Amino acid sequence: MSLSGVGTKRDYGIALKHFNIASKSGHVLAFYNLGMMHAGGIGVMRNCQTAAELLKNVAERGTWGNNLMDAHALYHKGFVDSALIKYLLLAERDTKLHKPTQPSFSIERLQTL
Repeated sequence: MSLSGVGTKRDYGIALKHFNIASKSGHVLAFYNLGMMHAGGIGVMRNCQTAAELLKNVAERGTWGNNLMDAHALYHKGFVDSALIKYLLLAERDTKLHKPTQPSFSIERLQTL
């Protein structure tokens, strides 16, 4: 919202701060927005190398990243079983981005219910 000025005053500094926080949680769209900000010098010094690294991160995640974000959202909405299934399916995929900790965390969480 702060990047485009929709619903609030346009503030690139706040947008940058929020995208950095979200990217630390693995939010793919945050990586994309940071990459575009660095590519165009929007609120930051233009840095093509940083932009390329961020956008490469987005490309490498592909649909895997979107599915991971979906599973995370389901878990936080309380749909633990659905989230677990998504996490387990992601763990089954042969990818260099394999994250074995999420399914085991979900299984541990289910055992405490």
